[in-house]
Amino acid sequence: MKDTPRYKRWYAGMPIRFKLLFWFVPLLMATIVAMGWIAYEISSNEVMDKMKQTQNQLTQKTADQIDSVAKEMLFFSNNLFLDDEIQRLLESDYQPAERQKAFKTISNMMVASDSDPIV
Repeated sequence: MKDTPRYKRWYAGMPIRFKLLFWFVPLLMATIVAMGWIAYEISSNEVMDKMKQTQNQLTQKTADQIDSVAKEMLFFSNNLFLDDEIQRLLESDYQPAERQKAFKTISNMMVASDSDPIV
């Protein structure tokens, strides 16, 4: 028995339950680590995809709202430009009564517009 190395004698003298633990615990740990890594990769990819999707939706919603505000401003400015009464009031000498009348007309146009509030 002197020819065999010391670690072989130590292993050969171990009870079977310790030999099983000696082999299965590292294999079990490697499996757990591999499964954990795979689960982490899958979940992180899912989270990143969901974040990209949410960001794209938010960007689209913001762009739509900006377009809506721009269209409403264009509509309002066209109404101001085409309204004969507003043009007449702007060309006048701006008497206080005329100024108040212009303000009231513009305020009524702003209230009457069908713009949605920006959320």
